[in-house]
Amino acid sequence: DRVDRRRLMIWCDVGRLLLWSTVPAVFWTFGPQLWLLYVVAFLGALLGNTFQVAAITAVARPMIATVSIAIGAFMNSAADREHI
Repeated sequence: DRVDRRRLMIWCDVGRLLLWSTVPAVFWTFGPQLWLLYVVAFLGALLGNTFQVAAITAVARPMIATVSIAIGAFMNSAADREHI
């Protein structure tokens, strides 16, 4: 509740962009580096998970305020099934 979710999601996306852009830059400069892929994949996953949590809470909070909790839970579970 203390963090602006929209701003957090933007910063997570910018962070992932910068992280993943280091892979081709290092490849062109120093050649393939396996350790870099592990580090970037780990940090990218952390930022991705943070983005997903912020996105779910940013969408759920206004929706629950206007729609009943039962309908909101149904819509949230239906959205989760789209990723399968």
